[in-house]
Amino acid sequence: MPGGPVRFTLDDGETLRLSEDDLLRVYEELWRLAPKPGSVSTAAVVHAARRQTDLYHAPIDLTATQSAMLREAVALLHVDDLKEAEVTKIPAFHTSEEETPAVYHNNDECSEGKKIEPEHKVSGSGTDRRLCEVCAGLG
Repeated sequence: MPGGPVRFTLDDGETLRLSEDDLLRVYEELWRLAPKPGSVSTAAVVHAARRQTDLYHAPIDLTATQSAMLREAVALLHVDDLKEAEVTKIPAFHTSEEETPAVYHNNDECSEGKKIEPEHKVSGSGTDRRLCEVCAGLG
């Protein structure tokens, strides 16, 4: 099945990128965590992404529960062992000014994010905002 890594946007705006092989490992770990709330629904999201990696060029947004379960599964697999797992360490931010489309940023190298004046920079991904396309392209 063609495709590259799949990116997940966690509830705090961080991005986790997993290769196809790592998706399978995380999926299996989520099933081992099945007694925990949110594990099975997160496994379903990972499974869908794994089956259709060529369609997932944009990050997949996760809820707080799904984010927690994905983090736990990755931590149990020792993220250092995952071939392409990368977590962006930049906290999400957005502008307090009106913009269309309403987006948030999570990469310091984003040309659009750099345009936000410090007095208008707000922490977090905001409400009903999508990840900026430039940030998504930067990984």
